[in-house]
Amino acid sequence: MEETPQPGCVLVDVARTGSGIFWMDSLDWNGKEAVHLGRSFPPHRFDRRVMWCDNLYPLRFRVQCDSRDEWVVVIRPLSTVRAR
Repeated sequence: MEETPQPGCVLVDVARTGSGIFWMDSLDWNGKEAVHLGRSFPPHRFDRRVMWCDNLYPLRFRVQCDSRDEWVVVIRPLSTVRAR
């Protein structure tokens, strides 16, 4: 992220292609898992998680997947979501 979001909930949107295993975790200052965001997201699709961001450390993520997979992760403040 180019900007640190305000403290509070953020949306973590993941879009991916590929059928291999896909793991994603947020990391703390020491590179240790802070928030487990999921394992094996369904292939060829979009998924969304909500996580708490308290600004104690910058948002960093570890993504593990097959080298042939394509993926993108977008982080947005919860306030950007419209109510239905």
